[in-house]
Amino acid sequence: MLANGSRVSRGWAASLALVLICCVAFLLRIYGIDWDRGLFFHPDERQILMVVAKLSIPGRWQEFFSVDSPLNPHFFAYGSLPLYLLRLVVTAATRLDPAWASINRFYLLGRLVAAVVDTASIAALYLLGRKVFGRLTALLAAFLMAFTVLHIQLAHFYTVDTLAVLFVLLAVAKAVDVANAARLRDGVLLGVCIGLGLATKVSLLPLLVVAALAWLATAWEKPVGWRQLLPAARAAVAQVGRSILLTWLVALASFLLLQPYALIDLRNFVFGIGQELAMAQGLHDFPYTRQYVGTLPYLYQLRQLLWFTMGLPLGLFGLVGMTGLALRTWRRPSRQMMVFLSWPVIYGLSQGTSYAKFVRYSLPLLPFLCLAGAATWSAAWRRAAHLSLTRARRKWLRGGLALALLTVAASAVLYSLAFMNVYRQVHPWIQASQWLCPRLRTDTSVMIEWWDDPLPSGWTQLDLGCPSWVHYYTVDSHAQDDEDKLARLLDGLVTSDYVVLSSQRLYRPVTLWANSFPTTSRYFDALFAEELGFRLAAAPAVFPQLAGLTLVDDPREGLPLSVPPLLAASRPTSRVIILGKADESFTVYDHPQPLIFEKVEQLSAEQMRQRILSR
Repeated sequence: MLANGSRVSRGWAASLALVLICCVAFLLRIYGIDWDRGLFFHPDERQILMVVAKLSIPGRWQEFFSVDSPLNPHFFAYGSLPLYLLRLVVTAATRLDPAWASINRFYLLGRLVAAVVDTASIAALYLLGRKVFGRLTALLAAFLMAFTVLHIQLAHFYTVDTLAVLFVLLAVAKAVDVANAARLRDGVLLGVCIGLGLATKVSLLPLLVVAALAWLATAWEKPVGWRQLLPAARAAVAQVGRSILLTWLVALASFLLLQPYALIDLRNFVFGIGQELAMAQGLHDFPYTRQYVGTLPYLYQLRQLLWFTMGLPLGLFGLVGMTGLALRTWRRPSRQMMVFLSWPVIYGLSQGTSYAKFVRYSLPLLPFLCLAGAATWSAAWRRAAHLSLTRARRKWLRGGLALALLTVAASAVLYSLAFMNVYRQVHPWIQASQWLCPRLRTDTSVMIEWWDDPLPSGWTQLDLGCPSWVHYYTVDSHAQDDEDKLARLLDGLVTSDYVVLSSQRLYRPVTLWANSFPTTSRYFDALFAEELGFRLAAAPAVFPQLAGLTLVDDPREGLPLSVPPLLAASRPTSRVIILGKADESFTVYDHPQPLIFEKVEQLSAEQMRQRILSR
């Protein structure tokens, strides 16, 4: 009775701790929800919101099965489930207040859903961790995930990544149940979870392999070594092949139920998925993937993980933990651990070789790193208590382990709190617009870049002191270098009063591709050297910052560009840590650094041509 009561007490204590962790996590994810004042600076979120705004229930049931159905999103880069989920939430909110029907308001509902979903993923990680490693390890992993910066950042956008992570965690947890008990109902629920995931993001297809491995594991009478793995797998296929097929069929049915127009509008679905695949693998040249030219597989993602998305202590903690789990499983294979590791191994290997290395692609791995780190540390802590050491040495060893964990946990908390500064401050594009608008007249021309957000932005929604209209002169830096492009560029420099580079989206890849863009790369160097009659006049920036310490990313790291005096002299705080170049997608949506060059000398087109070509 006493032991039973003790277990109940520990269960209640763990549940209470999980609730507290989730509450703190939700507050971090909801903080600064209106970070861009509804100007939709995240292009994926903007696209999703525009698609959702057009969705409606067909007037006749026959329309449900038509390509022209108002429920057909005609957009398949992502799954339809996130679209329908937000449409459902908006419809419910509109019944309470019709004003929520406007896209200028319901984007807040989308971000609220993202925050709730990511918080729910923490609870899902706890459930998975409790099944595999126990309550305390699961709680530690939940705590670490709550303060993982990439999770906090992506929960501030309504995109599909947070929802995809939730279904991955639920699917792997259910796969563990299948491996442990071989119950048919668990296989059906596993199929449902996979279908939900695929209806969110088709790149979660490796979950089908996880499901197959879970059923194959049940056919092994006892854990087998790696040398016997292939013969055992062949025998297992014959035994559980029907169960695997059932789970896959349930996954397919769930997917089609939640994304029916993948079948009804098959042509556009295949085209959309094909385009995403071509982008991810570098089979087609897109302006927004040129940043990855020359980046090294795995090493690029590893650097982003350690320096930005998780932070150095937490990232190392997770990687060491995952390595430790893999080595333990290699030495002593077990059904449960092989199924648990199958997702991070398969997905990690596939994403590491991807040409497009957006940091959001790593999100489905981060909870597993948190759990692996927590599990490996817990195992080391338990083992230290039973080593044949003197009491003093055992005490020192455990003290070192405790200090290491405290360092990791404290750094994760401090980094996440520092990142909150991004949402405490006015978005840099709005800051740039506030600086620029009062200086514009009706005859002022602003030279901007195609494929980047124009500045000033939001002057029609926000009272920024802009004239009734702004004359933009657009140049396409990604176009092939030729005389026509140079002539248009020079015309823009002659006639414009300001040159605005909203972010590094164009000047970084073009400068790195100097052999492909020799003239344009020279133009950027001359502009940064302030040799074209323009002086850098404003460069607002927001960085993660806490207690006077600022973590600075440098989008110009490794570029052969001159440093304008304003940038050379700027220092956000007295204590600065330069982290180097962050992935564009980590900074450009919520804390880019725009550069505004103001004309201080009128040069002729020929003078500027000579200065550009002579560099």
